[in-house]
Amino acid sequence: ILSVNGKWKMEIERARNTAYLVRFNAAGPKGKASGSLEVYWLSGDTVILFSPGLFGKGSLRGRWVLGESFLVYFPREKSYYKGSWEDFLLGIKSQTLAVDSLIFGILSRRAFLAGADSSLPEKKNGDWGVSDRLGSWDRHFIFNRRGWLSRLGWQQAFLAVKAEVEMSRKPPGAPLVKRMEWEYFMQEAKAKFEVERMVVNAEIPAAKKNFQIPEGAVRLEQTSGETREVVCS
Repeated sequence: ILSVNGKWKMEIERARNTAYLVRFNAAGPKGKASGSLEVYWLSGDTVILFSPGLFGKGSLRGRWVLGESFLVYFPREKSYYKGSWEDFLLGIKSQTLAVDSLIFGILSRRAFLAGADSSLPEKKNGDWGVSDRLGSWDRHFIFNRRGWLSRLGWQQAFLAVKAEVEMSRKPPGAPLVKRMEWEYFMQEAKAKFEVERMVVNAEIPAAKKNFQIPEGAVRLEQTSGETREVVCS
């Protein structure tokens, strides 16, 4: 990663947006959920979400600005949720800005750039690894036999949370995500996101970026009951 770090940085800084089509499975204190999501990271650290159906409530549109509340609107039901992504998807207590910042770093791919304090490569279980820190996170890069980045993990003991990303097996012209996982040890919650498609500088329809919550919409105080089922069209 050290040899391609400069090239990756230039490519990442030029990106206007990154689009992901993901399938997810999540489990937490409020039950289980699974389904599909379109996730769009926009420069300036805004995330747009779209799904054909979630929690049995029909389609949703979402917007999340780093440092602000996670906002989701269900047009069919004329209801909306405003709070934290952990409560919405996992049913757990909100964490800190450090967790949100890491999510935005992964979606923007800034979190894949090695730091100046990276350790020397070490071989373990047949793979080469490099460790460093990203803010308050311990970070570990794993490379395959060709020297390409294959996995990247973050862990924070204080928050009892860890994240891991599996990279595409394509040549490392730019970091391409294949799978993302989150796990909260103390709250027994986890989420897995399989990336079916990833596009940099995608053409995003205005209808998916721009939405307003109409007057009279009902605010949801919680996501749903003990078991959450997703209805996807």
